[in-house]
Amino acid sequence: MLQITNIIVVVILLITYLINTLYVIRYVQNDNYHLRSIRTILINDIKKRSYIFTLLMFIFVKKNILINTTIILLSLIIILENLRKNTLKLKITKRLLRLLGIDLLINSLVFLFQPFLVGLLLINTFYLLTTFFAIFISNLIEKLLLKKYIKQATQKLIKYDPNVIAITGSCGKTSVKNYIYECLNDELILYKSPKSYNTLVGLLITINNNLRSYDNTFILEMGLSHKNDIKKITKVIKPNISIITEILPSHLETMKTIDNIIDEKMQIIKNTKPNGLIIINNDNEYIKNNINKYNINNNKIIKIGFNKENDYYCKDYIIKKDGLIFDLIDNTTKKQYNIESKLIGKHNIFNILITFAILKYYRIDEKLIISKLSNLENYENRLEIKKINKLTILNDSYNSNINGFINALEVLSLYETNKYIITPGIVESGKENKNQIKILAKKISQICDFCYLIDNKNTKEFVKQFKEINYNKYIIKKSFFEAFEEVKNKEITLLIENDLTDFYLSKK
Repeated sequence: MLQITNIIVVVILLITYLINTLYVIRYVQNDNYHLRSIRTILINDIKKRSYIFTLLMFIFVKKNILINTTIILLSLIIILENLRKNTLKLKITKRLLRLLGIDLLINSLVFLFQPFLVGLLLINTFYLLTTFFAIFISNLIEKLLLKKYIKQATQKLIKYDPNVIAITGSCGKTSVKNYIYECLNDELILYKSPKSYNTLVGLLITINNNLRSYDNTFILEMGLSHKNDIKKITKVIKPNISIITEILPSHLETMKTIDNIIDEKMQIIKNTKPNGLIIINNDNEYIKNNINKYNINNNKIIKIGFNKENDYYCKDYIIKKDGLIFDLIDNTTKKQYNIESKLIGKHNIFNILITFAILKYYRIDEKLIISKLSNLENYENRLEIKKINKLTILNDSYNSNINGFINALEVLSLYETNKYIITPGIVESGKENKNQIKILAKKISQICDFCYLIDNKNTKEFVKQFKEINYNKYIIKKSFFEAFEEVKNKEITLLIENDLTDFYLSKK
């Protein structure tokens, strides 16, 4: 009996080590491999006392059935707790595999100096410490590799010298990139960065592996999660044309203040090549009030928006269930164009205006421009309309910002059937997020007949706001699948909104 419990203890300790380590690495990967994540996990572990459980195992382990049984039960508590909180998905990359290899090597060294069972207890007790060193060593290796990749990309960009169109903003980057590509693909030989590759490493991989010598135009996004992200990208990639779609108070968990976000987004302007072009959403106060501070090369600025002072602006728009109709005014030529678009939602008017500005810059024939804009279609998971039997779905699951959320709700309001929403809300936390939740909760209560909230760290704030406005037509669900199962056979219009990873997975 004792031997069996010993074997069970060993197996459970191995499982506990794997789950704990993978949880830490997933969390760190989600935070772009910053070591500060270890501190956050340590604080959480101490609060939940799971760290103390492992420490107790290390102190009291004996070859005794009662003690071993206690260890097994405590270990099961840790495993179940970490499985419950382990919702982040691992992205299998070469960097991740290198990190896992380093972590395994460090922990294997313990067994050179300690008996197997004691070694298992040690690596379980001090898994955060060993993972910290593994990430530290891994980051040093990655810095060396990054220097190599930067050198390769820099040399390739100098040699091929493509015209670079760079897009940044709190929302709309991928849509604008795709629309520009669709409209220019027949006119130029160009390449666009794949999917949502918008980090320094992702763009370096794109350039080194995919950019071709005959691509005379390279369209890319520049994303922002942490301070200096865009500054680092623009040191390597200098845009000929820079676009800022929007600046919103997002990523405040890592960026801390809106001023930091503005400064970082504006690096794309600061590093635009001389004689370049800058296109901005001039209706955004953060952009409008700061643009001149960063335009150090005095590049040409084209302003788009709804205000008459802009170079290209929207007048008299109509939002329909299946598209948009509006008058596009060209202040530079005093011409007016009627646009009938298949794109859905007010935010797409900004995207169309930006695309129009690019096509005008490339001197595309005016009739052809209008034809191209009219034929643009919504991309998958970006306010995409789907029909499943009687159910109408507005799939906006790739959206992650308040403006897109509100626009999607406005489109939902146009439908005559009962209106449902499945959403985790705004996933990011922080002081500003509470204000956004207040706005969204009120909007949901005005439009939606029922709301399925997917449980996350901000659900309590949504519930608080719903109670304050006496909206009780909601329920909290653990996952998208659980909510969707209840509505899939209803005759309703369903909005799927904001960063629902489960929905992505269901389609793969």
